[in-house]
Amino acid sequence: LCILLDSYTECYNEAQKRLMHHFELIERILHERQTIKERINELYHWLLSSIENNFFSKPLSLKRSKLDEQIISFRQFHAQLRTRQYSFDSDINTKINLEQLFDNNDRHTLKLIDQYIHSLNEKSNQYNEYINRLSSRLNEFHLEHTHLIDTYSNYIRLYVEQIKQNNDLNFSALELLLNNDQDLVIDLALYHRLV
Repeated sequence: LCILLDSYTECYNEAQKRLMHHFELIERILHERQTIKERINELYHWLLSSIENNFFSKPLSLKRSKLDEQIISFRQFHAQLRTRQYSFDSDINTKINLEQLFDNNDRHTLKLIDQYIHSLNEKSNQYNEYINRLSSRLNEFHLEHTHLIDTYSNYIRLYVEQIKQNNDLNFSALELLLNNDQDLVIDLALYHRLV
């Protein structure tokens, strides 16, 4: 009877260990599911707020320092989007999770998340191209502006040298022209005769 009782006790102890192991597995799976659901909800809300924020419709500044700030802000947003997309693809939207952890509501949310990510990626790529074009044109404009200022400065310097070298010119009329007096109506024929 003692041997039989010991045998049953041993069987019950092993069954209890197996049962506790199964409870631990169930608890771990529930925790994983809850953690993944929290991550899905967090990602879903971040994507919605990004779409509602309408980051891409904000006009870009023509002031270089402000444009640089906008570019930095966009690059940070784009990096976050790519990080979240990678996390979604590698950790959340996996075949195992789809088969074992998600219900139909979760699958629907995952489809929406995938659509939102795809939409934001397309808009990000278009916005990035727009930033690059604007930045290039702004750089060209600044170079052209600098070139015009340099050219204008060179002409002024040449005209000042000509005034100093030529004693037979009407200095006051030329000086008024060079000072760019706004009240003076510029006579181009006189200007060319003096220079």
